[in-house]
Amino acid sequence: MPRPRLSRPRLSRPDAAAARLIVLALASLAVTVAAPAGAAANALVIGAAVLKGRIVVLDFLGLRTAPPLWRGLVGGWGVLVGTLAWLAAAAALLR
Repeated sequence: MPRPRLSRPRLSRPDAAAARLIVLALASLAVTVAAPAGAAANALVIGAAVLKGRIVVLDFLGLRTAPPLWRGLVGGWGVLVGTLAWLAAAAALLR
């Protein structure tokens, strides 16, 4: 008699989003502890922050079901803010 297959429990979308947020937060923490302060380390931390913002906006604020124009505008705004933050940090490092 064949053994029944056990299915893996699947995380709900909010739980999976929360898990991704935790992983990105821990990765940001690891970069700040392990890497010397520099433009590359700043880029990694700010990039993780932009990704976390995108996850929050899409999964917790419900923009995943919004029209593509809104998703693009909000995603582009996050990238713009992240780019400006990185440029400000890089300019401070160049002094």
